[in-house]
Amino acid sequence: TFRGHLFRRHPQPMWIYDTGTLRFLDVNEAAVDRYGYARDEFLAMTIADIRPAEDVPDLQQAVAGAREDGERGGVWRHRRRDGGVLMVEIASIALRYDGRDARLVLATDVTRSEILQETLRASNQRYERQQRALAELMRGRLWQYDDETSLREITATAARVLEVGRASVWRLNAERDAIVLQDLYDAATAGHSTGTTIPGTTAPAYFRALHSGEIIDAEDACADPRTREFTEDYLQPLGIGAMLDAPIFVAGRLDGVLCLEHVGPPRRWTDEERV
Repeated sequence: TFRGHLFRRHPQPMWIYDTGTLRFLDVNEAAVDRYGYARDEFLAMTIADIRPAEDVPDLQQAVAGAREDGERGGVWRHRRRDGGVLMVEIASIALRYDGRDARLVLATDVTRSEILQETLRASNQRYERQQRALAELMRGRLWQYDDETSLREITATAARVLEVGRASVWRLNAERDAIVLQDLYDAATAGHSTGTTIPGTTAPAYFRALHSGEIIDAEDACADPRTREFTEDYLQPLGIGAMLDAPIFVAGRLDGVLCLEHVGPPRRWTDEERV
């Protein structure tokens, strides 16, 4: 019949199951292709068999509710034959099939959409954490370099929220030809250090970029022309793959730099992190 042909050839997975036993009564070609089970395998299974074990109790409740309602829907996790998990949006309706109470189910794969939404949620959460961190940095009065407690809070907060291995605050010396470490927080040891001086003559490209007032967003610090001068003596020994350095201005004048160092391979800095 036309309805039978439509069921078998529908591009989205469809099946019919017995609402009493939950056993599959029929499946279409798309379900076989998408889930990886042969038709005979489907017909020897129940709908609980395509759900991760931890989701089965929720399934029992949903089926009980479906018997009381008419049409049902929702997003569920389904398990393929190879163990892969799909996120599917279910639409179902009650019917009679070969004299049995049954439901016809249409399953639309929304795995990619769910992943994109989760990525967006994670990105938004990370952005909010970063904004809160910036507010904490402002409350910490970044320009008060003589306040050791504030500096330690700033570097530790920056490392934690921006998820970097090292965070530090440096200040230009009186001659403005070197930067002096005010505080560095190392996440691996939860330790702080201070006192290092880097003369401008050892890294002229970096100092030119710093004095220009630009954010130094070196995604591959050993290759970036602004930071590669640090490769042999600093980046490689410490395993630093990326740097994000933001100039600090006091009364409109460059006064120092907040340095964020990613320990590991090169890292792509997001637009939110660059702000």
